[in-house]
Amino acid sequence: MKASSSMIAKEKNKRVKTINSATENVLNEYDIMSKEQINAATRKAKNAFEQWKKDINRRNDFIHDFANELRRNKDSLAKIATNDMCKVIKKPVPKSKNVLE
Repeated sequence: MKASSSMIAKEKNKRVKTINSATENVLNEYDIMSKEQINAATRKAKNAFEQWKKDINRRNDFIHDFANELRRNKDSLAKIATNDMCKVIKKPVPKSKNVLE
């Protein structure tokens, strides 16, 4: 898939901010990619998928390792999920932890 010019900001060095609407805190900032960067990333992803789909054992191992990483990082991921839902973090976020399980 090629990126259309309407999807790409014309200004150089423009950034997009993600903001928690409950607190109005900036959560993160991202550079807007050029058309060339988008097309290169798309080609790289397509090439990686060609290798990924060939080896079921590798995929299985990766999914299990990924699940273990999610479990190990449950607390920090719960905080990110809470911010994502535009909630104010006051105490531990059990609802977000349940989403991760």
